[in-house]
Amino acid sequence: MECEPTLKGCNGAWLDTYFVSASCRGQGYETDFPYNARDTNKCPSNIARNSIKQDMQLKWAEIPSTSDALKSAVDYAPTQIGIMVSNAFYLAGVIPCKEDSYITNYTNRE
Repeated sequence: MECEPTLKGCNGAWLDTYFVSASCRGQGYETDFPYNARDTNKCPSNIARNSIKQDMQLKWAEIPSTSDALKSAVDYAPTQIGIMVSNAFYLAGVIPCKEDSYITNYTNRE
C-alpha cells in the first residue's frame, strides 16, 4: 500500500479504500517494491501491476487472536488488522519516531 499514491503510504488505509484503488490501478508485488517504513520513497514507474477483479465482494470475518490464525488469513487474502497498544511499558522500538507522533506501528509476520 506504500506504493499506492491515493492511499496513505506508511499511515495505512482502510481495506475497502485499498480494494477500490487496486481494482482501478492494479497492485504491484511486494518483491518489486519492498516495504521500507518510509513515506519518502517513490513508486517505480515500471512496476508491473496486476488488477484485482472488480466484481470481488469485500467481506470480513473475525479470526481467533492467535499467530497461526493471522498467518492463515494473510496467506488467504489481503488482511486488515487492528492492534490496541499501550506505551506504558515502551522502552525502545524498531522504527524511530518523533516524540509527537500520533501513531507508531510495527507488525511482524514470521
